[in-house]
Amino acid sequence: MAAPAGRDGVGKAKPPSSSRTARVAPVLALALEIRTAVSNHEVRDLIRRMNAANPPWGLPRIHGELLKIGIEISQRQLPSTWCENEGRWRSFLRNQVAGIAAIDMFVVASASFQLLYVMIILAHDHRKIVRFHVTRYPTSGWLARQVTEAFP
Repeated sequence: MAAPAGRDGVGKAKPPSSSRTARVAPVLALALEIRTAVSNHEVRDLIRRMNAANPPWGLPRIHGELLKIGIEISQRQLPSTWCENEGRWRSFLRNQVAGIAAIDMFVVASASFQLLYVMIILAHDHRKIVRFHVTRYPTSGWLARQVTEAFP
């Protein structure tokens, strides 16, 4: 029985021929030229359009899509081209600052070594203390009452 095509008599695969390499090399060179022909402005505009059209996508997904279409860019370089998202968080905070407050609780040891629980509520819009209270026995009801009294 004759050996199948592409194999020698022992059953090992033959190395790829130089003719295959000669056929593939121009295609790879063309793909490399296409990738390098894309300007930074075009890539930046493409990233912005992808971000606007697909808001739930994050950096890894957009990076993967760019790699699929042949644009080689590092994932670390994406945030520098992500100009539209920079102001979104800042503008959100600026618009909502009147309704944002921070509540913090911490423990302080008194002069007689008793533990005192301190609760402080800070308003972000005026950067002032809204409520400050100290107790020896904090409960969830006590905390709820403090928040209710701070924001009637």
